[in-house]
Amino acid sequence: MTALAAAGAVLLGGTLQQEEELPGGNLSQILRIRLTDGRKAIVKGGPTPRIEAAMLAAIAAPAAPAPPVLAVDDTALVLAIVPGHSGPEGAWCSLGVALARLHAASGPHYGWDANCAFGPVAIENGAAED
Repeated sequence: MTALAAAGAVLLGGTLQQEEELPGGNLSQILRIRLTDGRKAIVKGGPTPRIEAAMLAAIAAPAAPAPPVLAVDDTALVLAIVPGHSGPEGAWCSLGVALARLHAASGPHYGWDANCAFGPVAIENGAAED
């Protein structure tokens, strides 16, 4: 059992039955877990899980597609499994719709309020007037 899978199970208040590493994960470890009560989830590590959870909430606010956050702490982000399939069919159209929804959203300023990271690369953010 990996520490990340164990952290995800604890955040969900359950007991880990199975974990599976998912492909990709170039920037952080990503696992699919199953608990003994049958619940399944995605657990993601990374340098700033709480900031990533806030970003997913901001993406979802204007109805752009984002996986629901089930739980988060300083070491792990637990996400709902989003049904679907992998592949290019319809991807460009879906991406266009999602980007249009994101770009239609407005807020008090441009930018993001917290610094984050793209894998090992720190991204310094801040509010801007334009």
